[in-house]
Amino acid sequence: MKKKYKSEALEALNETVSGLHKIGLVTEAEMRWYDDGCFVQPAVSRVSSPKAAVACSGATVYVQGK
Repeated sequence: MKKKYKSEALEALNETVSGLHKIGLVTEAEMRWYDDGCFVQPAVSRVSSPKAAVACSGATVYVQGK
């Protein structure tokens, strides 16, 4: 499944950073950070545990279940 970008500008940015990563100017951690910010995140439909960590724009949000 092809990932969807948040915008055309973020797609161009991510492709540029990806090229820099391929030649060693951007680290793996930095590349993941750009990926997290550029791609649309899948919706969370159900939390399986009382406390679940959900990734949200590079931050971790804790959701309290009932």
